[in-house]
Amino acid sequence: MPAGPGCSCPTMPGMPQGGGFAFGAFQLDVRSRRLCGNGTLVPLRPRHFELLHELIAHAGDVVTKDRLMTVAWPGVVVEENTLAQAMSQLRAALDADDPKHFIHTVSGHGYRFVAPVNRMDIRVDAADIQQMLAPYRALVDGRAAVETLELAQLTHARSLFGEALAAAPDDAALHVGLANACALMSESTRGDLAPDTASLHLALASAQEACRLAPEYAEAWATLGFASGCARATADAIAALRRATALEPNNWRHWLRLAYVSWGEELLRAAERTLEMLPGCPIPYWLMARVHVARGRDAFARRELANGLAALPAASDGPSRFSVVAFHLLDGLLRLDAGEDDDAQAAFARELAGESRGHLYARECCAHTWASIGAGHLRRSRRNPAIDAFGQSLARMPCHPTARVGLMILGVMDHPALVALPHDAVAVNGRHVDEAIARAAWLSFNGDVQAAVQVVSAALASEAPGNAGWKLPIEPMLGVRQARDAWSPVLATVRTRAS
Repeated sequence: MPAGPGCSCPTMPGMPQGGGFAFGAFQLDVRSRRLCGNGTLVPLRPRHFELLHELIAHAGDVVTKDRLMTVAWPGVVVEENTLAQAMSQLRAALDADDPKHFIHTVSGHGYRFVAPVNRMDIRVDAADIQQMLAPYRALVDGRAAVETLELAQLTHARSLFGEALAAAPDDAALHVGLANACALMSESTRGDLAPDTASLHLALASAQEACRLAPEYAEAWATLGFASGCARATADAIAALRRATALEPNNWRHWLRLAYVSWGEELLRAAERTLEMLPGCPIPYWLMARVHVARGRDAFARRELANGLAALPAASDGPSRFSVVAFHLLDGLLRLDAGEDDDAQAAFARELAGESRGHLYARECCAHTWASIGAGHLRRSRRNPAIDAFGQSLARMPCHPTARVGLMILGVMDHPALVALPHDAVAVNGRHVDEAIARAAWLSFNGDVQAAVQVVSAALASEAPGNAGWKLPIEPMLGVRQARDAWSPVLATVRTRAS
């Protein structure tokens, strides 16, 4: 293991010196927060370092339990047993063979450091400075990578936060960074046959640890809310994000994430609050447009979407923070439903043009876009273009429900995308309403609209509150506009869910 500062390590003349303590074969460097024994770095958790520093700074005196808990767990209520466990681990790090060599327990009072201690100056060299800066650099670089929302950058961010946490496992901000990177990486696979649940579980665990380490850190609760939303634990997600906005009401990020995980009126309020603090942010407009689609208010949806489209950065501007997708897809769906076929196809083409930019949702959005293109061709009896479009959708998202059913309606059961699909892939991600819409499309194309309505109604009745089925009023595979009377009970349910 590499030697630490002050442990027979070479130093550069003129480099700044910092305070430290020597005891036995050990040297404690206060500035770099490192402990060395016999020239070897002794890894200590940050809380253990605080305990040791406090004991050594008052060597020979009794340091009370209350004082130690305040120093090591500031602002957090902990039990004495937690302190006892930490002291046991610290003693083992100093001398596993004789735990009481350096630290004695004073029953009923606290602890005393009993070994002789000398103060000393410790020189800090350039390498030490870089190592001290590493966690902060990871925060800056990792956050910047996460904010691109590009899959390659998310992988890089995850690595940065993971490495930094190995050195600073009690840093809540680093846990938040890792949780965000992992949650977003999981999101990029949510439409796959085998979604990345391991990353999602790590995201939840890291966010929960950040909340435990820093209960008043609003960003920790906001991240837990986002990760819970990705796990479809909507009630937990909203609760965590409400706490974040209560702790830090003027942070637009918390309100945007609350809008993302909520639905209906709460989404609209959170999105509007976001825009008050960050005018021109496109994402709230897209989120609000979805609510208006569900409520059957297409004119309102198109207005909000137009505002969002106007706020989108030009492709020529290069990479941007919080880049977006799905705007042109929704624009195309609204135009297709209104009979504006040429404009719809142009909007779909613009959505597909962004696939190469690496956005974490790009592949999924393009799968939905191709499925929508295929549905338009299918309803106009354009067989070959429909087959090609549905195949393109399944190439990106192999279990896409409506693309799969589209090929079945066309009788192309030997299409490679269907042949390669596992037999049990229908409910792979538990999106029951999406599967119900696909079954309803099959029934509708075979002339049984009433049965199609019943299938979707039953799926919505069994679904928890939320945005499931929001796109149903403009779903091109169902053609709701052409049979609005039959679909009116379902449309009423979707509107109520979005209230």
